[in-house]
Amino acid sequence: MGDSSMDSNRITDIVTQWVEKVVIGQNICPFAKGETYKTIIVEGSDHSYALKRSEELIKEFAGDSEKGYLIVFPELRDNFIQFFNFSALIEEEVAARGLAQDIQVVTFHPSFRFEGEKSSAVGNYVNRSPFPLVHLLNFQEVAKVMEKYGERIGEEISENNNKKLKGFTAREFQEKIGQYCEGFWPLSEGSDI
Repeated sequence: MGDSSMDSNRITDIVTQWVEKVVIGQNICPFAKGETYKTIIVEGSDHSYALKRSEELIKEFAGDSEKGYLIVFPELRDNFIQFFNFSALIEEEVAARGLAQDIQVVTFHPSFRFEGEKSSAVGNYVNRSPFPLVHLLNFQEVAKVMEKYGERIGEEISENNNKKLKGFTAREFQEKIGQYCEGFWPLSEGSDI
């Protein structure tokens, strides 16, 4: 189980391992393989500061969107719903800056849950991560992928991921997915919602 004294280098290493072993290694997002990204740690548990820092990073990303930004909030001890609401504020900031056609925001959390899914559903691990984080993507890159593979590509990837994750034995799942998403971030009470 992680704690707030974990240093930023260790957090970055954990996130990098998650990207390499789960997102790319298990082909959860087939387009991540060629993507370059920058991991940024936003320290502290104050939501106002975290949002202000996110606004600065949105501005920076808009000027340098060659790399995706993984913005990690290791000390925001929010349950998933609270963090999802916080990430919606980041999306609102993107829209308020007139960048909704330029930047896509994707939310990840250690207890991420898709609407209508049980907390224990393996499909949730598509958006589960070792710490709460948001991924800023260049929307034009996403649009190119959709243009090349069709607008239904997101649904197809989701369906393929569900089949793949459900096909693992419990041991395989823990070895290939679970160990990279669990145990680094102390979940707050009620974190499974």
